[in-house]
Amino acid sequence: MEIKPAILYREEIQRKGRELYYSTDGLYYRGYIGNCDIEVTETDNEGRLFQWAVIDGSKLIGFISYQIDWYSSNAYAFGLISFDKGNPGIGYAMRQIMNHIIKTNKIHRIEWRCVGGNPVKRHYDFFCEQLKGRCFELFDVIKDTEGKYHNEYIYEVILPAAESEE
Repeated sequence: MEIKPAILYREEIQRKGRELYYSTDGLYYRGYIGNCDIEVTETDNEGRLFQWAVIDGSKLIGFISYQIDWYSSNAYAFGLISFDKGNPGIGYAMRQIMNHIIKTNKIHRIEWRCVGGNPVKRHYDFFCEQLKGRCFELFDVIKDTEGKYHNEYIYEVILPAAESEE
């Protein structure tokens, strides 16, 4: 499993993302039902946007993106989508990226969101618990194509000064 710059796989990421229009997986990634392309950008002159393709052998299995506010040392706006359900490589890649964010970038705060019903929520709960973070639940935030409401979960981890400065 490798993590490579997403721009190298832009067309394939967007094509695979289009296959998820109006699907539950699309809902879990976007936080709404719709047909908006996954935007893979060529440059971010301010160095805040990070986008990665997750590759298993020669196969694209996922896409991960996030932003960093360098002034407040906050990593946020995470996007994670698996194009190969059940492949644990996407989880390993996310863990590798989170470790990099914490150790190399010396981030103080991490925030991410999850739509209720997403099977990956249990992994988010575990990761949040490991880092002694908190999870906030918002009720009936997102409505799917069948009219069912989903809760939204907001995760927050504040890293101790010693950990973010090592």
